[in-house]
Amino acid sequence: MSKNTLAYYERGERTPDANVLASYRDRFGVNMNWLITGEGDIFADLSKAPQMETKPLDEMLMRTLAQIAIRAHQQAQLILRHEDIAVEAASLYNELTEKADDIADAEEVGQLLPWLEGRLVKRLAKLKADPANTTSKRA
Repeated sequence: MSKNTLAYYERGERTPDANVLASYRDRFGVNMNWLITGEGDIFADLSKAPQMETKPLDEMLMRTLAQIAIRAHQQAQLILRHEDIAVEAASLYNELTEKADDIADAEEVGQLLPWLEGRLVKRLAKLKADPANTTSKRA
């Protein structure tokens, strides 16, 4: 199946025929009921389901990202609640994984951290300057 055909299906511009649906079932173990109705479990056969590679998070990197979040909020004179530190660090981590070729490469990540912090500082400055914003509180 071509990428264009798949894109048509995903956008709802075309409807896959029974053969296409059966190929999803056979290749990926997808539940036909879920494919047709969106109800039930996605996978009927978990042994055929795509396996996601999971890696443990680097605790020191997460600590560093939390420190960046705290520092940037202090610089912007905005309050960062304790319960939001992990959320902000996770957001920074996600942004970092999009930019880094290899999140496990400490040298590459170290070079990207100043860029990441700069982006957060700019985002917070915009947030603080927006008069319509009522979610940020000044420290």
